[in-house]
Amino acid sequence: MLNRIKSRVKNRFNVSIAEVGEPDSLQKAVLGVSSVSNDKVYLEGQIAKVVDFIAGISEATLADVQTIIEYKGGNDHVFL
Repeated sequence: MLNRIKSRVKNRFNVSIAEVGEPDSLQKAVLGVSSVSNDKVYLEGQIAKVVDFIAGISEATLADVQTIIEYKGGNDHVFL
């Protein structure tokens, strides 16, 4: 199921996605999603769409979402 979710997200949104947490449970996974752009608004919208998409998958339940957007020459953190 997890591979199916990752594949669907990657194909639909053209982002990088990987399991980044300890694979300690068949019931829980931590996914990291990455995208690059020079447009902060675009990135925020794209990541929000990815989160909504995953939340809409009946087999998945989101427990927590944390978003960090970094910029060249500095960084700005946005937590959702």
